[in-house]
Amino acid sequence: MHAIRPVHRHQQARHANLGPISLVGQSLSKDFWGQVLKLPVNTELARVRGVVGYNLSKWLTAIDCRETGKRLVFEIADSETGRLDLVFEVEKLAELSNEPELVTNSFINIGHDGELAYGYAVSRQLRHASNSNADSVSLKLGDGSLSSYIASLQLGRMMKDAYVPDFQSALYAPEPLAQMLR
Repeated sequence: MHAIRPVHRHQQARHANLGPISLVGQSLSKDFWGQVLKLPVNTELARVRGVVGYNLSKWLTAIDCRETGKRLVFEIADSETGRLDLVFEVEKLAELSNEPELVTNSFINIGHDGELAYGYAVSRQLRHASNSNADSVSLKLGDGSLSSYIASLQLGRMMKDAYVPDFQSALYAPEPLAQMLR
């Protein structure tokens, strides 16, 4: 069983991003940092809570998840046209760990006042698995707004695929980044 450790957010925001090296370090410490750029959701409640509570870039669109044999398929529609925009397929990870694990996911975004803000979630992953095989994942971009945005980022290869079908999570309210850096 893991004990909840104190959260010291100031160190991560001050560290340089060294790409894959940073990701490996975050993976080993189970303390992940990212910036929320775009976040499609499929319920109005999720959209409102994300926009009002966290000033996240959320919008409402159709999202379909299904299993096909040994794969999971996630399809996201373009919110403007309703047509299929993005398809993410991944092999099911068969060997799930039942050993609970605490993971922290932190994010930085623009707060309601226009200043940078940070927030984080601590999750107790009850069943989980991960994979670093890039051949087990497929991302097909369409011609909608989300696909266009992802293509403009010129992303590299996938580094890690994580599947967490059973978890408990607490999402903490964002605070101004400047306050954290003091």
